[in-house]
Amino acid sequence: MSKIKLVPSGPITTRAQAEQFCKALVGERKKPMNPPLIVLQIVGLNTGEPTPFDGQYLKEYDCSRDGRSPDGRRLLAHIVTTPNIEDAMHLKDMAEFHAVWAAIDPRNPVRSDGKPNRPLTAFSVMAVPYRKEDTDAKVQIP
Repeated sequence: MSKIKLVPSGPITTRAQAEQFCKALVGERKKPMNPPLIVLQIVGLNTGEPTPFDGQYLKEYDCSRDGRSPDGRRLLAHIVTTPNIEDAMHLKDMAEFHAVWAAIDPRNPVRSDGKPNRPLTAFSVMAVPYRKEDTDAKVQIP
């Protein structure tokens, strides 16, 4: 089968030429990329107080157990972050992102004010798109 040029060598004058050219364009399109994964980036506490998690990507999160901050303080949830997006927790879509961010602590599901106890919602967060192939394409110069 001969390869069809994507740029016509002259004007397209017949319907058959137009159809052939359109089929070539459609056939030569790149395969659609997979949708990006989502990474949760912690912006900071909603109160504005600085934390060691600010600007970091979420690597591990478990609201059903206590944790420790990088500076040794006791936390009401297990949170581990990383500055490296490749090492972060990769979520398949915004629904999964929201489920992680809004997860309710099963040990203490209701706060004293009657609202759901969602430890990670104490932080302002961002959804950052991530594609592995974007980071694979980076070239490091020694």
